[in-house]
Amino acid sequence: MYSWVWLALLAALVVVSLGLYYPLFGGSALEGILATRPLVRLANAMWGRSTRKKMEAEGVPRPTATIEYSPGLEMDVYDGRDAPTSPAPCILYFHAGAFLVGDKAFGAGTLGWMVARGAVGISVGYALTSGKDGRGLGGCIDSANAALRYVRSNAASLGIDPAQVVVWGDSAGGLLSLALGTGLATPRAVASVDRPMLVVAGWPCCTVESRWYAPRRLPEGGWAETPSRGEMDPPCAFVPEGKGGTAAAAQRQLQRVLAGTFLLFGPRGGGWLPCRLRK
Repeated sequence: MYSWVWLALLAALVVVSLGLYYPLFGGSALEGILATRPLVRLANAMWGRSTRKKMEAEGVPRPTATIEYSPGLEMDVYDGRDAPTSPAPCILYFHAGAFLVGDKAFGAGTLGWMVARGAVGISVGYALTSGKDGRGLGGCIDSANAALRYVRSNAASLGIDPAQVVVWGDSAGGLLSLALGTGLATPRAVASVDRPMLVVAGWPCCTVESRWYAPRRLPEGGWAETPSRGEMDPPCAFVPEGKGGTAAAAQRQLQRVLAGTFLLFGPRGGGWLPCRLRK
């Protein structure tokens, strides 16, 4: 009898730890697993280490230094100079990963190429939506601003020209690079005083507002808000068949993905409850 009790307790612990009870509260099992965060962080750390090893096997250089630029957040520095004689341009890189996952190691290839051409490359490990602080996209943007401020204020020790900082990002990192280029910051933090010299945004995410996530170009010019799935061109992968028969239904589905799956607005109740979306 006692063995069954222990098995039941173990099963309950697994269900709670992985958030598998989310469907009972109107969420999804995937949202529950992602919102619990420790499992995601562990898998992401393993992915980052695996990526670095594979890059090194292909001859991609290791960083010359790793610096903590904000509590718990680090950046990798790539500098190919033996004895710097003058400040170099700086490439500040933000990796992809849907804000949820990804690692600063992902920038090694791009920055290795730029370092070979005389720049100093810095790959930023920014706060993720799956991180401990649970602040969602706001935490990503704040840490991006902190990284730019750090690089500028420590330009002399890094051997870079603070007037020649180029911000580069892909996908989620592309949004962060655009945020720095436009001076975007959250209410709890301030934007970097000076804009970067240049922004390079590779296939950036430009909005996380469901009404405009998949806008449609009107024949007479201008844009219409996210339409029904059948009117999207091209269809959005986040709105599967049967989930977006009308514009309102498609936008609700996008809300579930952005707020639930990607935790862009932070996990509700510290990750204990699924996101509650208004109909």
